[in-house]
Amino acid sequence: MSPSAVSYVIWTDIPAEREVEFNEWYNREHAPDRVLRIPGFIQARRFVAVEGAPQYAAWFDVAGPEVFKNEAYLAMRRTPDPRSQQFIPLFRNVIRFVGQPAVDAVAVPGVTEGAWVRFAAIKGTLREDDVRAWSELAAALVRRPGIVRARLFLAVRELLDGAVRNMKGTTRESLRGPDRLGDALLMIEGATEGQLAAIETDVTAALAVHPEWTLLGSARMRQLMRVAKP
Repeated sequence: MSPSAVSYVIWTDIPAEREVEFNEWYNREHAPDRVLRIPGFIQARRFVAVEGAPQYAAWFDVAGPEVFKNEAYLAMRRTPDPRSQQFIPLFRNVIRFVGQPAVDAVAVPGVTEGAWVRFAAIKGTLREDDVRAWSELAAALVRRPGIVRARLFLAVRELLDGAVRNMKGTTRESLRGPDRLGDALLMIEGATEGQLAAIETDVTAALAVHPEWTLLGSARMRQLMRVAKP
């Protein structure tokens, strides 16, 4: 993936009685519409929590910051289709994140993905020493059985602020309350749930070093689906 590539995450809870139809909409319409119809969207992955919260995460890989300024993206955001207008108001405890990797450690060369993911969304300032410490931890984690990739993303503040600003006065602004915006996102990918759970002590200890950070979301999740351009 290009060094300018950006990852975009929406992480949310949904009322239990609407989950089945929410997942059908997201899997068959919402995620594919973005990936297949908007230039610059590369792929979407969806995850559901088995431990922690919020419950559902949607992960989009995007070619670069300029994608968030193209007319196809802005039109879809500003004027959601009728089905989107039905489901977006159901989102609860939403975390929004747009960022680029400051740390990226892989177990084998190439683009590596796991079926299980450990996410942590952080509100707080990360300094050079913090990034260095996470880099050392990530390198150690991918030597553990089944851990295939460990990344730390830092928010691109201009893009996060823009995501809020470009909704002002539009249809979407009225559909739900303000999102919580993350400053950093930890993403660790593993082959099995057990192998991912085995690193939990290390991850929890690393997060505990910074009591000044607010943990917006923290969960172990399994992948539900993936869609990519053909």
